Amino acid sequence: STRGSKNFLIEKDMLIISAWLNISMDPVQGNNQTHTSYWNRISNYYEGNKEALESDRSANSLRNRWCTINEKVSKFIGFYNQICGRNQSGLTEQDKVDSLFF
Repeated sequence: STRGSKNFLIEKDMLIISAWLNISMDPVQGNNQTHTSYWNRISNYYEGNKEALESDRSANSLRNRWCTINEKVSKFIGFYNQICGRNQSGLTEQDKVDSLFF
């Protein structure tokens, strides 16, 4: 595992993604907040919704994990778009995704 992500599970990653989506799409706050305030709000959402997840993560830890997730998703989308751009007939969506890994 990579440094800093050893204790993150898929459920925790999903909660980080949910927190980021909920806070970043908040029409009331929008862009009228500092970087620190933004990540503190994400941290508060995460802490308030973690329920049974054993986790004590700082806003900085959540931001770092989000950056890792976002980077990997962006790479996946880039590769996927390249495959879609080939316009290979007869491929299902699953075939396109599978071709990224095989």
